[in-house]
Amino acid sequence: MGSEIPIWLDASYVQKILRNIEIDDSVEVKNFRAKSATVKGENYLSDIYRVTFDVIGNPRNSTDNKSQKSWIAKILPSGDFCKEMIIDAKFYETEISMMREIMPRIDAILGQINPTTFAAQHLHSDTEPVIHLVMEDLRQKGFELNESRKGLDLQHCLLALRKLAMLHASSVALAEEDLQCVAGFKRGLFHKDHPASEVAFLTLCCESLGKETAKWPELSPGISEKIMKMSKVLYEKAAEAVLFREDDFNVLNHGDYRSNNMLFLYDEQKNPIDLKFVDFQMCAYGSPAVDLLYFLGSTPADELREHKRELLLREYHKTLLSVMDELNCKTKPPSFEELSKSLEERMFYEVAIACVILPLILVSKDDQQSINEMMQADGSLDSPGCKAETYRKVMTRLLPLYDSMGLLDS
Repeated sequence: MGSEIPIWLDASYVQKILRNIEIDDSVEVKNFRAKSATVKGENYLSDIYRVTFDVIGNPRNSTDNKSQKSWIAKILPSGDFCKEMIIDAKFYETEISMMREIMPRIDAILGQINPTTFAAQHLHSDTEPVIHLVMEDLRQKGFELNESRKGLDLQHCLLALRKLAMLHASSVALAEEDLQCVAGFKRGLFHKDHPASEVAFLTLCCESLGKETAKWPELSPGISEKIMKMSKVLYEKAAEAVLFREDDFNVLNHGDYRSNNMLFLYDEQKNPIDLKFVDFQMCAYGSPAVDLLYFLGSTPADELREHKRELLLREYHKTLLSVMDELNCKTKPPSFEELSKSLEERMFYEVAIACVILPLILVSKDDQQSINEMMQADGSLDSPGCKAETYRKVMTRLLPLYDSMGLLDS
């Protein structure tokens, strides 16, 4: 989002962090450089910077007296509306807790059977001078964002769901060891205790879609009218759909599982062979339907959403059962039929994601805007993603389907 480098994010600050990590006050940072790590619209809830520098000295795990490093700094964004919403929703507190405390434990659990890890290494976090965290730069290990604006293909989706199943299975094992450490993550994206500013933003996103669909002759006028009415209750209905139920099969959900929050590693033939998760601001303990419906509503290419839905879900389910078995989990996993029923009961959540999150993903690079830029002087919101041709093509198929299922009725 932001492009101006914070004045405090300098060589001196990075050197202080590095010395704490290395437990060595002789290590020095030279040739410090910082730049924005994302373009406008790639990350709506943070300002993200890449800092690169030379390390002079002999840090641990290095045989050289001089080495190069690259870190990522993730910082509370500027802009009154966005900042207020993020602070009140405690998104940064959630992410810092996840990366500093929970993910290392989950990595250790899965490490008993598989050497893969889920996320970048947390290096530092603080609330001063503004809440932020610093982590390793996964680009140095070859991980990269898939740039497709048409949704992920089958190969990427299968890998993403296998990795998600590994995360969920490992979180079940962690919950069996220490339920309180995962049960404390309660909010996610939609929750009754989130601030009014977040409710207002997502409501306005839905209204923006309603206004835009009124211009689409492919749809009956009644659908636009239903979306406008639905916008008034969208937040409440989505929060109800993902509400924690104690008698469910529950996991620790990523909460924002979409292509923008996946970094892929490729082999020489450009086949995806691994991925890491980024952005743990909306993690929540609850049904795996939360992540699965979010993923289905936001990430696959539409032909997969239409024709390969069961294949994708079965790949997730097969991996979940396999990893839970290898980890010797005592919790009984759901059958595929039970998982499918859970998804069906919460289907409105996928509708909400398709209506308010998918346009933020499919917006063209040239039209990307920050949240503050989307806000209009009259208090309305103009989401450029709702005007994107790719999004229009997807939604002119999905909206009549959702309508036939009664999901647009408010």
